[in-house]
Amino acid sequence: MDSPNKNNHLKKIIAVLELLFIAVIIIGIPIFVYTVHPEIKDEITSVEAFQEFLKKYNDLSMLIYLLFQILQVVIAIIPGQIIQIAGGYMFGMFIAILLSVIGIIIGTTISFYISRLIGKGAVAVLVGDERFEKYSRILNSKKSHLVLFILYLIPGVPKDMIPYVAGVSNIRFLSFIILSVTGRFPAMICSLLMGNFIMNKNYMGMSAVAAVVGVILAICFFKRKSLNKFLDKYYDNLNNKQD
Repeated sequence: MDSPNKNNHLKKIIAVLELLFIAVIIIGIPIFVYTVHPEIKDEITSVEAFQEFLKKYNDLSMLIYLLFQILQVVIAIIPGQIIQIAGGYMFGMFIAILLSVIGIIIGTTISFYISRLIGKGAVAVLVGDERFEKYSRILNSKKSHLVLFILYLIPGVPKDMIPYVAGVSNIRFLSFIILSVTGRFPAMICSLLMGNFIMNKNYMGMSAVAAVVGVILAICFFKRKSLNKFLDKYYDNLNNKQD
């Protein structure tokens, strides 16, 4: 009869192998693209560079923008704000919002189902045990919708790992998609508006967006202890209920 320690060790090995498999897909493909087209990594370092990158593709620019919007959700290192500001500049608000929302939905769906494919063990390795445990408790709770919305709304919270944990939690896929899109929406709109105002040289609009973002960031910064206390208290309550 196998010992519990041996079984746990085997599970960890399997989880690591599953994670390596998915890493080849998530990380290997961008590395391959960067190797074949090394200039791409320079194109996403600034709004201006990404705009020029999109202009090269003319009629395909919307498709390229959509692809990068998907990738920035799946791969945390790709800067979403730079891409969205460039989208607002290039395509105008209506098209940019449509493409961005579609990209977020597709990217979140990919992350969600990747985690279901690789399982809890591999996701815990990817996210980190402590963060995985914390997010899992929140996502499996009765008030998960409220807290999840707040997590997406707060600037600075590592959002790109949430879909991976959600995929192996009890939350329904449709509910999670709606919450992730609505939670990301305010920051996305600000980025797209900034790009659109830059295109139209609307300096009043740019100033207004910058002011709103500044106020939100200031509130989150000065109230960060209260927000952290709320989330920690909520997490502690979950622990007490399940003990």
